[in-house]
Amino acid sequence: MTFFYKLLQNKSPKYLFNILEQNLRIHNTRSANTLKVPFCRTDYYKNSFFPYTINEWNKLNPSIKQSKSYSVFRNSLLQIIRPTQTSIFDICDFEGVKLLTRLRLGLSHLKEHMFQHNFKETILPLCPCGQENENVSHYLLRCQIFTPYRISLLNNLRNINLPITTLDSESLTNLLLYGDKKYSYQTNKIILTFTIEFIKESKRFDNALIWFHLIFLRTLNLSIWTSSFSFSYSYFSLFIYIFIVIVLIYFHFTWLMYL
Repeated sequence: MTFFYKLLQNKSPKYLFNILEQNLRIHNTRSANTLKVPFCRTDYYKNSFFPYTINEWNKLNPSIKQSKSYSVFRNSLLQIIRPTQTSIFDICDFEGVKLLTRLRLGLSHLKEHMFQHNFKETILPLCPCGQENENVSHYLLRCQIFTPYRISLLNNLRNINLPITTLDSESLTNLLLYGDKKYSYQTNKIILTFTIEFIKESKRFDNALIWFHLIFLRTLNLSIWTSSFSFSYSYFSLFIYIFIVIVLIYFHFTWLMYL
């Protein structure tokens, strides 16, 4: 998109600007706000640079498209692309913060998250309770499997005088995940601490790492314990299995250091 901005400002190779001018049949491209998308006969051409980028350009806010300089345009785009930074309020619980961050990013082992990321073992995103898809809101607020822990969580929130009964499902979920800027720093820290306690007490993600390794090995079809293998091949397969597990554990904990 930044390159396309340069194109419109005629700050790129002349031949590219000429192609843009010819295809769009426009001459005063610097004042262009909404551009005409070229007619596309095939999806291949539709997803090529000019048709795709022009379509995305038209979706931008006019104030961004009319940026006076490249740096202003780039910074405006980054504000849209980059997610809003969220605080953990100095909670010193490495394991708990890791689990909370996964829920925030949609990268947890909840079935809906795994289904969205095409895990082969997750055929459906349905929760084991059978009521609805296992997403963050369902896990935190409605899943019957974790009702005892949820009662404790909600009672803790009431004890610090939070009006949770007035919040809808989405607002309450966001409160549990991120806190709320209208509350003090300490109150938000307490809210997230209660959420982490719920996550850990529910034990929903206790076997996530082991489970991931088993799925990975199953994907590689390393069935090393089948009787059809010869004695020597079984030992070789066992060596491969141990090596892969060690590598997985190493990269897992290396990744956690940067989480």
